[in-house]
Amino acid sequence: MTAHTPFMPAPCATLGRVRRVDLSYGEPMDIACSGVVGDAAPKAGCRACAMSLGAHWGRLSSDDLAVIDAARVTREFRPGETIFHEGAPCAGLYCIEDGLVCTRKMDSAGNAILLRLNHAGDLLGHCAVLAGAEYRVTAEALEPTRACFIDTATVRALLGRSPGLALTLLQRLAADLDDAEEQVLRVTTLPVRARVAHLLLVLKERYGETGASGGF
Repeated sequence: MTAHTPFMPAPCATLGRVRRVDLSYGEPMDIACSGVVGDAAPKAGCRACAMSLGAHWGRLSSDDLAVIDAARVTREFRPGETIFHEGAPCAGLYCIEDGLVCTRKMDSAGNAILLRLNHAGDLLGHCAVLAGAEYRVTAEALEPTRACFIDTATVRALLGRSPGLALTLLQRLAADLDDAEEQVLRVTTLPVRARVAHLLLVLKERYGETGASGGF
């Protein structure tokens, strides 16, 4: 199972504002906010993406992949750009082709709480699509990101005729629940120093490179 690990907060979507952000590992910090409009990008074939990333669409037939190809919109997001906002009506889901996206929620005090990092092959907004509800988190790019948007009507139509896709999304929801339970356990039972140590170990495993001296 791929770990979705808290790393850093993304800027809020409103230009020129500063918001207190809680990393769940220590004291809140101030960050400057930024945001720009996403750019449309040329399409790449869904079949190539599904095979190269082992994505959720890999179980679809050629005809169903053609439906997605016709319906989806590929966009590129720059760092600090909001993909969708918590509480906004759900228009569909996003499949990350490349890049890094954080998802976060606001607490009662107005702090942005980072929930997870999302990488290539991950889905965004799928919970809202399946529940028929508004987006429950804010998704924001942390580095240059390319993602495909697929509208809710297309996803629901494919779910109705593709048991394999339905099973894949159920497995993804189960993995999300496991990740959330583990994160709650860490936050409620481990001291701050132990949580920071866990974070550093996971980041080293995913991003670490051995230097000339043998360090990371």
